Amino acid sequence: LAPQFIEMVKTMPAPASSPSAADESAMMARMMQLQGSMMGVNVISWVGGAVVKAVVAGAVFRAVLQPDQKRWAYLRLGMPELWLGLVTLVQGVLFMMAYFAVVFIGLILGLILFLVGSAAGDAGKLVAGLLIALVILAGIAVLVWGLLRLSMAGPMSFVENKFLLFESWRFTRGQSGRLLGMAALLLLILIGLELVLYAVLG
Repeated sequence: LAPQFIEMVKTMPAPASSPSAADESAMMARMMQLQGSMMGVNVISWVGGAVVKAVVAGAVFRAVLQPDQKRWAYLRLGMPELWLGLVTLVQGVLFMMAYFAVVFIGLILGLILFLVGSAAGDAGKLVAGLLIALVILAGIAVLVWGLLRLSMAGPMSFVENKFLLFESWRFTRGQSGRLLGMAALLLLILIGLELVLYAVLG
């Protein structure tokens, strides 16, 4: 990326000069080439990050579910980790799709509520504002609920050594409250650890 960026800077015309059509075309071509390279780097970074997360999460699952396999501090890179990484990638894609769908629907509902509330005067605007806040909270609740229902896909894929995703939906049926409580507890533990580390190191 660095050589491409340096070459693009070299081909840029001086601020006081007026670039020709050929110069503009060459500069645009180099910009598109740089953008394509950056997209490739982003994809590699995304996949690599998923693999690293899978290795770390696999070590945690192995320490809990297979405590006798403590070699290399439970760290491995095998098929269970690859399945775990694939599940992580698919979950990320599904989350982004669900996020944009919820945002799109929320924007439409918010716009409708705002227009109706504006036509009803100040009181209508107040009611519309409250309803928009409820729509936002409902959207967040839907996303969190979906994450909780698919949260066991990783451990299940690791244990069964195959790709399992929507099987988690059936497995977690009726357990959303417990999963939410466990997630909140883990979050509090992580915050506590961060505060301790910050107090010790910083």
